[in-house]
Amino acid sequence: MENSKNSNFKENELGVQDILKHGFLNVKSEIKTVNDLEYQEKNFKKLEENNCLSSARTSQGLNVSFKLEMEKKFAQKISRLPALKSSNLMLSVLKGTDDTFEIENILNNQQEFCEHNYDLHSLMGYKF
Repeated sequence: MENSKNSNFKENELGVQDILKHGFLNVKSEIKTVNDLEYQEKNFKKLEENNCLSSARTSQGLNVSFKLEMEKKFAQKISRLPALKSSNLMLSVLKGTDDTFEIENILNNQQEFCEHNYDLHSLMGYKF
C-alpha cells in the first residue's frame, strides 16, 4: 500500500483508492492558495474585522472587543416573522457597512425581501 506524500490518495493492492475504507477523494482539500495576496483577498472582511477588534482591544481594553462580539451575535439572532426576511440593519450598523454600497446592494434579489402568502401560524410553530 503506497501513499503519496502530496496527496490523500490511499491505494490498495490493485492501485486504486479503497472508497469503503477511506471514503471519496476530496480534491478541494488538496488545492492550496497560490500566494498570500489571494488569501488576503478571500478573507479581506474577516481580516479587517480582526484588525479592528485587536486595535480596540489594545487601545480600550479587553471588554470592548467582547462587548462588540456579543452585540453582533445578538444582532444576528434578531429576526422578523418567519414569512419576512430580515434586512439585518442592526448588524450592518455594528459592522459599519450601513452607509456603503456593495455589490450585494446593487445586484439584490428582490424576491428575497418580498412578502409571501404563507400560513403564519404553522410557520411560527415550525420555527419555535
